[in-house]
Amino acid sequence: MRKDILKKYFLGSGVDVSRIHYLKEALHQYAEPNNLYLLKNIIGVESQDYLFASDIINKTKYFKILLYEWFVVIKIGGYLIIELKDNGILDYLGLKRIINSLKLYQDKYSVIEEYEKEGRKGIVIQKKKSIIKLGDSIDKWTFGIVTNGKRQEFIEKSIESIRALHIPYYEIIICGTYFGKKAKDIKYIHFNEKDDKGWITKKKNFICENAQYENITVIHDRIYFDKNWFQGMKRWGNYFDVLSCPIVLPTKEHNFTNWETVGPGWKKEDDQKMFHSNAKLDPVDWDENVYVGGAFITLKKSTWKTEKWNEDLFWGDAEDIEYSLRQHRNGIIIRFNPYAKVKSFTVSGVSLKGAIHYQKNSQKLGKYHAPFFLTYLLKFLDFLGFRRNQKVVNYIIKFLKQKTGATDWRMKKS
Repeated sequence: MRKDILKKYFLGSGVDVSRIHYLKEALHQYAEPNNLYLLKNIIGVESQDYLFASDIINKTKYFKILLYEWFVVIKIGGYLIIELKDNGILDYLGLKRIINSLKLYQDKYSVIEEYEKEGRKGIVIQKKKSIIKLGDSIDKWTFGIVTNGKRQEFIEKSIESIRALHIPYYEIIICGTYFGKKAKDIKYIHFNEKDDKGWITKKKNFICENAQYENITVIHDRIYFDKNWFQGMKRWGNYFDVLSCPIVLPTKEHNFTNWETVGPGWKKEDDQKMFHSNAKLDPVDWDENVYVGGAFITLKKSTWKTEKWNEDLFWGDAEDIEYSLRQHRNGIIIRFNPYAKVKSFTVSGVSLKGAIHYQKNSQKLGKYHAPFFLTYLLKFLDFLGFRRNQKVVNYIIKFLKQKTGATDWRMKKS
């Protein structure tokens, strides 16, 4: 029995997260893997001497989420024991490679033992360092507002919505041009260089560089906070790399944005094509190519130090997609917190009422759904050589925005 191999690790308090309860001496805590898998909220951060997981890590595409959540609950010196049978989702060598790539694990673990028994391959990992950061707390937040000064009324309402959250420790950093009243909770960084191009990447880096707290939320000046946003963040917990949250749009249908994937193989030039592979995901779904839209992002300052915004890119340069994909490549986990909503004063793009989306699939990226006529029209225009950066296309897009009530910072309505 493989238990004879592993019994030296099964000491103290432990949890078996397998679908089947293999270890009777351990707490059995199985939950369906998906974006909302939050094991740390059930059994506590760094609370377990060992965690045993058999035949679960490669049953779905959500293995990175599982690895993140499992490592968080293990004590320093504790053991993470994972068993699997190789399959097309993830094999043993792939598992080792993924573990080594994740930012959460870097310099914090050692492989103690590897084994093969009863048709399964196993690995025993020991946690060497804590994931808890001194001074980090869910009650401490930096809010950054990016602006060019054209939406003064929106900014004031955004500030009031932050204050109404009643967060014990917070600060507001406004970067750009601000004409409002200065206050003790506001830091103002005046910066208007290249405002005609929308140098939001520079402004976001300024905000994060000057942030006092580890928890940072950066918004554009059309965003404000739902009154229950902070409660939704506490429900998620204080352990994450990057989070997206729903942006509720001011439409009759109350659509939300900010949880999308570009699908596999995205390239910078794809952003100028008429047809985009970008589409919404179900809130419980996740994909290795998800991105956080530029209007709102929550991240740790330590995460930002690892990967900063690319200041060679400006608004409209797919800077948000480039940022998220670079984070993925460097082992940063991006997830979606549906419990913490923000709202938008305006609609920035032509809304299709959620018609474009990927169907949820736990094994791989699901089927792409969009109106048949629209999909083939856009692909045909691509074939003819039309691109979104052409003047005639820009004129059409602007016309459609005006007809649907959408606007952005370049238009008079903003």
